[in-house]
Amino acid sequence: MTATHQGIRFTTKTSSNTTLDASGNRTHHPPAGPACSLQQNVIHVDTTHIHKLYTDDTGRFPIRSHSGNECIMVAYHQPTNAILVEPSRSRRDVHRITAYNNIMKRIHDNQHHVDLQLLDNEASTAYKNTIKTKWNTTYQLVPPYSHRRNAAERAIRTFKAHFLVILAGVDRSYPRQYWDLLLPQAELTLNLLRQSNLYPNISAHQQLYNSPFSYNAHPLGPIGATVLVHNKPAVRHTWDFRCQKGWYLGTSLEHYRCHRVLKADTSAPTFPTQSPSTGTSPVHPPALLQGCPNNHLP
Repeated sequence: MTATHQGIRFTTKTSSNTTLDASGNRTHHPPAGPACSLQQNVIHVDTTHIHKLYTDDTGRFPIRSHSGNECIMVAYHQPTNAILVEPSRSRRDVHRITAYNNIMKRIHDNQHHVDLQLLDNEASTAYKNTIKTKWNTTYQLVPPYSHRRNAAERAIRTFKAHFLVILAGVDRSYPRQYWDLLLPQAELTLNLLRQSNLYPNISAHQQLYNSPFSYNAHPLGPIGATVLVHNKPAVRHTWDFRCQKGWYLGTSLEHYRCHRVLKADTSAPTFPTQSPSTGTSPVHPPALLQGCPNNHLP
């Protein structure tokens, strides 16, 4: 603002909330609100999200699965807020590193990356070398006896609470040694309930897999419920029953409106594609033996 005093012209640099009247007196006006900002000393701050991954193993499961699994590796992917699980036979490196590689492969296959991984202080040298060399990721160990620094501890509590509810709701006849076959559906339903950290208006599952979940293409049924599995004419004998008893394991994300079930006669998991061991054809949406008005398949 320019003013004249005794024939001398001078310029006064003022802020947006200061003015000068005709006599040269300075008048200060308070800011109009939080939206009011000064035009001087503008600072530009660029923020970059650090993609972090937290991993830890659960305790030994009370029952060894049919495939020999006794532990579960739980990974917490911070940008997506997703919780990933992978069964393993033990906490030894030969099994732990395999489970870790499966989790990292799923993250990278969906165009995500990990800048920093935080893990317990008890990580072995082979485990740390795998993180650095194979996946080109920087790792950081939490301080000893300070497990709360590892966000995977909180993720383990969340997943265990979710999985225990599922185990409590399965049919009583469901064979308990097949608990690890319920993990994919348990992870799916858990991440559908969680919102993304970067985009709170979408689920963690949607950001992790870069597409919204379609309930029409992949209908969800009650995990562990008793179902009737249709035997197709091409694979059944003349006097075979048209369907047989089984248990629902979850939806198949690679097929349209198909499900994974566990057959009761062979105790073998049946998938929507033809299985050499069971000789079954695609499985359609199950009909519950109890509590369903239509006890037949379309």
